[in-house]
Parts: sequence; structure tokens; C-alpha cells
Amino acid sequence: MIQKIISKFRLDKNFLKSSFIVFVGSFLVSILNYLFRAISGRLLGPVDYGIIGFLVSIIMFFTVFSISIDNVVTKFTSEAIAKNKKERINFIYQILSRYSIYIGLIIAILLYAFSGYIGTWFKVNSIYIKYLSMAFLVIFTNSVARGIIRGRQRFGLFVGINILESISKIIIFLVLFYLGLELSGAVFGLVGSIFITYILTRFI
Repeated sequence: MIQKIISKFRLDKNFLKSSFIVFVGSFLVSILNYLFRAISGRLLGPVDYGIIGFLVSIIMFFTVFSISIDNVVTKFTSEAIAKNKKERINFIYQILSRYSIYIGLIIAILLYAFSGYIGTWFKVNSIYIKYLSMAFLVIFTNSVARGIIRGRQRFGLFVGINILESISKIIIFLVLFYLGLELSGAVFGLVGSIFITYILTRFI
């Protein structure tokens, strides 16, 4: 009886610890993303900042799909661990990463091909849309990796990756801005941070 109570307490303690890590990490990521918007708005001015907002909205539109992938992978990963069939995790990663790359490649090609029409319609230089299209080559693969990390309950690592992505976005933008790229620097900050996350999660 006492052992059951202790076990339950430990479970609750782990739950509270994980919840706290995710909460604090999400809060820090929100602050960093706000800083990116504030800094880019201050340095670029209203017109170029509006273009950045438009490009971010394109990413956010497809975030619905990446979140769905993340949640599905988390579910299957946690089930594989619960059933002590960890070899399935690699299978899940290999298969879903492959399909995610295909989906991302299709979206990237379409976005690149229609960048001229989109740019004309929204009065945005099509080159920035072409730059952004590169990010979709790995965005969905990143979601697969994040889902596996969450499914394995590596919440500290999960939060750390999100924080690194936000920090790298700011750093890349500031470095390129002061090198004279300005708006292109902000776009490369968005794209570059996504590729940094991809490289990191591949190693993990």
C-alpha cells in the first residue's frame, strides 16, 4: 500500500516537473519570438516588417499540418515505448521522415513556381517567397523528430531545441542585417533557424 502511494507520488512529481519545463520553455520561446518581431520591426521599418509578417503567415498556415504530424508521431512513439518495442521508433522516423520530405518538396516547388503570382498579388518581391520556399524542405521532417522527442518524454531537450531555433533566428538576422542584407537577413533568419533545427535533430 505504502509502495503504491510512493509510486503514485513519483509519477505526479515527474508529471509536474515535465509540465513546469514545458511551461517555462514555451514562455521563453514566446518572449524570443516577440523579440524577433520587435527587433525586425525596429530595424526594418513598417514596409519591410509587413513583408516579414506576410512570410511568417505563410509558415503559420502550414503549421497546422506540422502540428498534426508532431502529435501523431508523439502518440506512436509513446505507445512503442510503453509496449517495450523501441525498435519501432527508428522505423517510425525513417518512414514518416521520407513522406514528410516528399510533402515538403511538393509545397516548396509549388511555392517557388507560383512565387511571381503570389508576389504580384500581395505586392511582395517574389525573391523573398523563393527564399522562404526552401524552409519547407525540412519543416515537416522537423515535426517528425520533435514528435519522437516528445514521445520519449525528453521534454528538456524538446524545449531546448525550440529555444535554440528562436535564438538562432535573431542572431542570423542581426548578423546579416549589419552586413547590409536587411530584409533578406530577416528572411534568411527565418529559413536558417529551421535548417539549424533540422541538423540538430538529425544528430539527436
